[in-house]
Amino acid sequence: APRTAQAFIHVPVIHRKVSLGGFLQNDQVGQFTTNSLALTYTYKTELGLNYGDQISFGLSTSFQQYQFNSQQIIVSDADDPQSIVDFKNTGRFNAGFGIVYTSHYRFDYDETWYFFGLSANQ
Repeated sequence: APRTAQAFIHVPVIHRKVSLGGFLQNDQVGQFTTNSLALTYTYKTELGLNYGDQISFGLSTSFQQYQFNSQQIIVSDADDPQSIVDFKNTGRFNAGFGIVYTSHYRFDYDETWYFFGLSANQ
């Protein structure tokens, strides 16, 4: 059965204009294991178009490690092409950027507000 463990943290700092965060993840499915580590940074400021509006910018970087444990495979026919496994343990970096505009930074449901966001991931 698949097993997944995760830990997340995201903390506002510097007068709540900056937030730092990250996460760790371990995901095991059969002989495949993926380990992930990510760090995030967010900066937000009032834009001044409307009262209480703000714009937020976010950056993230992550690393994923992919592993395969071929010792757990049970093979009854050594010549079976399905039993030949040529998987290399690899790692991969990733980066992301996002921007969000919010017309009102509080969730006052008696007022009309909207938001717009855009993000990119490598």
